[in-house]
Amino acid sequence: MAEGFVKQRQNGARQMKDMGDQYFRDLISRGLLQQSTSYGSNELYFVMHDLVHDLAQYIAGETCCNFENLIESEKKERNFEKARYVSSSAQNDFRRSQFLQKPNSWRTLLLYSAPGRPYYDHSLPECLQKSRCLRVLSLPFWRTSEFPNSIEKLKHLRYLDLSWSPLQCLPNSVRSLVYLQTMILFGCNEIKELPAGIVDLVDLHHLDIRGTDSLQKMPPQMGSLKNLLMLPKFIVGQSDGLRLKELSNLKDLRGKLLIEDLHNVSDVQDACEANLFKIEGLEELTLAWTNDFQTSRDESNELQVLRQLKPHSNLKRLKIDSYGGLKFPSWICSPMECITDCPLLESLTDLLPLTLETLTISGCDNFERLPNGLHNLTSLKKLDIQRCKKFVGFLVTDFPLHLQDLTLINLEALESLPDELMMTTEDVHIWGCPRLKSFSTGELLARLEESTVENSEKSEFLREGDDSSTVTVNLERTSVSGLGKLNFPIDCMHNLGRLCYLLICNCKSLESLPERLLSTSTLKTLVIRRCDNLKSLPNGMDNCTSLHISDCPAITSIAGGGLPPNLKQLEIDCEGLKQSTLEWRLDTLTSLEKLEIHWICPPDDLLPTSLKTLSIERVGNLESISQGLLQNLASLQKLRFRNCPNLKNLPKEGLPPSLEVFEMSGCPLLEQRFLKEKGDYWPLLSNIPKINIPSIGPRYKNILPHPQHVLHLNLNIEICYYYSLV
Repeated sequence: MAEGFVKQRQNGARQMKDMGDQYFRDLISRGLLQQSTSYGSNELYFVMHDLVHDLAQYIAGETCCNFENLIESEKKERNFEKARYVSSSAQNDFRRSQFLQKPNSWRTLLLYSAPGRPYYDHSLPECLQKSRCLRVLSLPFWRTSEFPNSIEKLKHLRYLDLSWSPLQCLPNSVRSLVYLQTMILFGCNEIKELPAGIVDLVDLHHLDIRGTDSLQKMPPQMGSLKNLLMLPKFIVGQSDGLRLKELSNLKDLRGKLLIEDLHNVSDVQDACEANLFKIEGLEELTLAWTNDFQTSRDESNELQVLRQLKPHSNLKRLKIDSYGGLKFPSWICSPMECITDCPLLESLTDLLPLTLETLTISGCDNFERLPNGLHNLTSLKKLDIQRCKKFVGFLVTDFPLHLQDLTLINLEALESLPDELMMTTEDVHIWGCPRLKSFSTGELLARLEESTVENSEKSEFLREGDDSSTVTVNLERTSVSGLGKLNFPIDCMHNLGRLCYLLICNCKSLESLPERLLSTSTLKTLVIRRCDNLKSLPNGMDNCTSLHISDCPAITSIAGGGLPPNLKQLEIDCEGLKQSTLEWRLDTLTSLEKLEIHWICPPDDLLPTSLKTLSIERVGNLESISQGLLQNLASLQKLRFRNCPNLKNLPKEGLPPSLEVFEMSGCPLLEQRFLKEKGDYWPLLSNIPKINIPSIGPRYKNILPHPQHVLHLNLNIEICYYYSLV
């Protein structure tokens, strides 16, 4: 659109946007563009195949220029006067280039930079002043607090991207960009207000102000931007500021809209004239008031304003934030999804929409119960209630019948849950409900697939006394933590036919686990942490492949039958464990790949040859590692020693040649022997690709091996006044 490739039809910009979307989909369907995902992000983006890129560059010829190859181009005496589309990595220094002397022909300038690596080029403002034909200007991560006034020279600009820049303001001269269609300020967290001149950009289609948390003010007359398709945020001003009724002119808005500072609406007629119900393209709407409940709130006014803000029936999600009213208007039977930080709210309307799929209620201190008619919500799949101090529970005879996901967090008054509530629930997550006493019987586990219960001191995880022997339990993953009483009814233990993951943490009353629980053929991972009174582990965990036990001081020995024979990962961190490791029969664990052991050193010649990772930690009396411990570990890839203060000797024969990672921390005597030139163990590091070493104090110098032997180095240097990398 910015380059003029999509021609505008007489029936408006909206049609042009749809045409552009269709062109884009056609390029994807023909393989010219490919969908991909950004590293570390769930957002989608699209790339051009290398061969297509080469073809496009060949066809573009001298009209396309990338600064990556600028030096070579200058050597070939390339004719830069034909350049139209210019791109460059922001780290390139192109100030010295003769190319900058001829920017008058540019149509596109793209400077790209990696996140967290902002840049600033002093020659850019002068360059922009000469680039009067620019249609596209993209400067993400440009490190400047204010944009130069010379932007007013860019009369033909259609597309402006200043995302993730520390801009505090835009010049009022942006009003000169009368053809601008897209302005991106995404992630500009320092910007506090939009310039008054922005209301003159009547051709603006997209104003992306997501991630502008410091933005507090928008100019009046925003309603003059009648072609806007995207406006993520609308901030209502005070008496002389932006009026809510100006939304009535923005009928073509699409996607998501957040309306902030609704407490500034003093005239309910403004809310009525906003005509939200006429904006058909909105899919998600958030209505937000101030979160200041220390001062008095006009509860009646807020209710009347909310009553007038009924959206179009096409809306899919509605969120109410910091609302100060005591109740909701009847139109809330629209697709409400989330209510947050409304401490005065006492109840919801009984007319919740039958199509409601997700309901979240958070931070509503006076909210006590869910409304009547929950059994009619056949589409409700997810219910999330958090930080509601007075919430006491559900009506025994009125609960959602098809609920799949239930989350209850920090509900101080909740004491019980109706049994029928979870008969269809698959995932249950309970945290910080101190009065909750019990919530399940064997029958209730019929559909449950995943559960988490934490910090609910009075809770019994499962109740005894019900006939559950005929119930097949579908529970696959369960985590329990901080329960005052943890009880496993024996009747249902043999029915856990799908349990594969069990985590038990900080359950002080737990003394033992039934063998039926752990002998299930599907249990693969067992994690037990901080259970002070747990004394032993049962036998029969033959199919367990991952076992982690830590901070259980009452455990003095492993079960008499030894460790599970199919273990692949084993972590033992119990200071009270006095049993000889010979009785563990580690040599029989032929599948063991990772061993992490604390407080005690494993025996010589008894480690399985399959071991790939070995970690020995907090063994205070350990002085030497014998050759017998390591000699048979031909597959060992990672070796780690931590917090063994007396450890000073490694095998004379050296470390296993297969070793790829060597880590050491909290072993001062051993660290001294790795000092460059002085340490006799220095040569042992020469063939290890990756070395993680500890923080080095002033008395340690030059501990690094020669760079030619190191492929990866994770180095943390602190308080090293005399250290030199030379």
